[in-house]
Amino acid sequence: IDLDQLQAFLGVSDADYARIEGEFAGVKEALKGDLDFVSTSDLSLLWLEYLLCRHAGPEHVIETGVWIGSSSYTILSALEKNGKGKLSSIDFPPFRPKNRVSIGRVVTEALYPRWTLHLGPSKSLLPKLARGGEVDIFIHDSDHTYLNMMVEFRAAWELLRPGGYLVSDDSSTNYSILDFSEEIGEPVTLFHRIKGGTIGIIRKPGDASGSSPKS
Repeated sequence: IDLDQLQAFLGVSDADYARIEGEFAGVKEALKGDLDFVSTSDLSLLWLEYLLCRHAGPEHVIETGVWIGSSSYTILSALEKNGKGKLSSIDFPPFRPKNRVSIGRVVTEALYPRWTLHLGPSKSLLPKLARGGEVDIFIHDSDHTYLNMMVEFRAAWELLRPGGYLVSDDSSTNYSILDFSEEIGEPVTLFHRIKGGTIGIIRKPGDASGSSPKS
């Protein structure tokens, strides 16, 4: 489905949606010099992350794949606006020096208190970041191989609270999100990305622990 249907999918009121959309304009403005269509997060993903975090009011978000930190900045900005929550980020720096960047460089120091950056393989780090039922939102945006995505999905699903969200960028890269959806018996919703491909979301059954966004 198209990203403009995200409001209905999440159950965001018209008033909240308009206010959050206005806030997101400021996030885009702050990142405009760093966003491109090659090496940074798709704008569709950033909008989904901001709206979801503002609406769900998460206490703990985990993301894999940081790069320069455009998603990290977006998520942290939403948490700061909520006045609560923390972000745990996992990244594995590229082996080739020419492909390396300053990991998370666009995240401003004002947002550091809510942020912890972990460098290393997600399959090792994910289980150590929280106990089961302690994570509200998990976002995959690291290595988009079938094996890595399935490993992350399975580990993250165990950590998610009832009502929590599992989000996968580039979900059309392979069949992992579809196979995982079938494995756990829960439906996946696919949103079109501006750059092409899809973002997949699966909601864990149960009552959400978050709250409505604060003004």
